[in-house]
Parts: sequence; structure tokens; C-alpha cells
Amino acid sequence: MASAVATATKDAAVPRASDSPVWLQVLSGMLLATVYIAISAGMILFNKALMREDRFPFPVFLTTLHMTGSLSFSLLLWNLLPSFFPSASTVFEEVPGDDKSLLRIF
Repeated sequence: MASAVATATKDAAVPRASDSPVWLQVLSGMLLATVYIAISAGMILFNKALMREDRFPFPVFLTTLHMTGSLSFSLLLWNLLPSFFPSASTVFEEVPGDDKSLLRIF
């Protein structure tokens, strides 16, 4: 009985996307898409300006640097705000007797 009350209390405190109006969900989706496109375009233009013979002629190093930064920031975000990764808990849960459980990540 106590666990049912605790579960109900915990579920009531968690805001869900379905609780907000549809127009607000659409607006937040559009805002996130716009920010993503702006950041992506900014990085493309920055790389275009940077990748010249007289400035920085090392494309492999720049790509490695970007991938390392992306991995570092995504791991930091995953550790600080795991709620941003709702499917990660199902990917990393262990299945008894399953030797290929790590292959599900890829």
C-alpha cells in the first residue's frame, strides 16, 4: 500500500508533455529545430572560414576535435540530466543469459 502511494505521488510530480497545450508543444519543437539549424549553419560557416591553406589546413584534426567535443558534452549532459535520454535506460539494462547485450547499443 505504501509503495502505491509513493508511486502515485512520484508520478503526480513529474510533468508530462501531454499536460501542456498542443500549440506549446509545436512551438517548443519549432524553436528547438530553429536553434539546431542555426548552430549547425554557424559551425559550417566557421569551418568554411577556418579551412584555408593560410589558416588551418588540418581537416582530420578538426574533425577529431569536433567529435571529441561532441562526445564529451553529450556524456556530461547524460550524467547531469539523464532525463534527456529516456531510452538509454532500456538500452543499457542487462538481459539475463544474453551474451550479445552490448551489441544492442550499435
